[in-house]
Amino acid sequence: MQPNEFINIIKHSIESGQIDEKLLSHEARFFRGRYILKAMKNVSRLLKLFNFQDKIIFQDGVPYIILNKVKFTLDNPLFLKHTGRKYLSQCQSTINFINHIHLKPKIIIDIGACWGEYSLLLAKEFPKSKIFSIEGSPVNFKSFLNNISVNSKISKIISPFNLIISDLDGEGTITNNLNTMNIANDEINQNKSEADVVKVKSKKLKTFISHNSLKKIDFMKIDIEGSELKLLNCIQSNNIKVIQIELINYNDINDNIEFIVALSALFNFFDTTNYKKLNLEQTKELITYSLTKQPTIDIFLVNKNYKINFFNKHE
Repeated sequence: MQPNEFINIIKHSIESGQIDEKLLSHEARFFRGRYILKAMKNVSRLLKLFNFQDKIIFQDGVPYIILNKVKFTLDNPLFLKHTGRKYLSQCQSTINFINHIHLKPKIIIDIGACWGEYSLLLAKEFPKSKIFSIEGSPVNFKSFLNNISVNSKISKIISPFNLIISDLDGEGTITNNLNTMNIANDEINQNKSEADVVKVKSKKLKTFISHNSLKKIDFMKIDIEGSELKLLNCIQSNNIKVIQIELINYNDINDNIEFIVALSALFNFFDTTNYKKLNLEQTKELITYSLTKQPTIDIFLVNKNYKINFFNKHE
């Protein structure tokens, strides 16, 4: 076997998804060693060129990135975009706010868990909690299950569910891509190709809460790319202490405002960047300004019945 032949067989095997036995032969052992070594050196050069700061490891031939001592599968480019600094998960701001208000969560619901970034980092930070993680996209959910399996010491408190939380019990559609922007919306998905859209089980939030006997929820994260407005009645009718919700400009700004106004009787609002308490008018202004400049904005909602004991600045 010549080097060019070996390279061509590798290319064909990658394209076809089927391994050619010639690559595994005793004769090809030196080619294998040289090829893998060269590939590793090239990756190392790229990481140095881009001044990549996070730690990457291989386990059973699969690459993982280490974030706050938690392993995440490198099956998408999100964690690899930054240069000259470590990846900082937005979940850290969430953790800081939960600690800021002295909330000690026992029950957490992560709606729109994606591949488990929030769920796993929350599990590490709050090991005495029970986390119910919901993700609609099957391809994201598969990645999530893998991340759960490789973080077995902390993931035991996580219960994963592959379903959509919406305004109906039954079945719904969702775009199915390995990213954070899958949309569970029948009207939008009608314009998508069949390859992009899948049918999955759908549940109302109140149905999910009832089926899992959750009388009180300490913290809920909602990141479902526009379907959050459908959860209004369920949010209003359940005992939830703190919510982090992402609003998105898929929905009309006025619809987002009406959603927040409806929740203002039950919740106080806080800025997710500085944890400053916002009155209703300030919240409306922030939403309006943000959604004209960017696609999304996150807001913290704290139940008015929950007495906040902020950390002293000198602590």
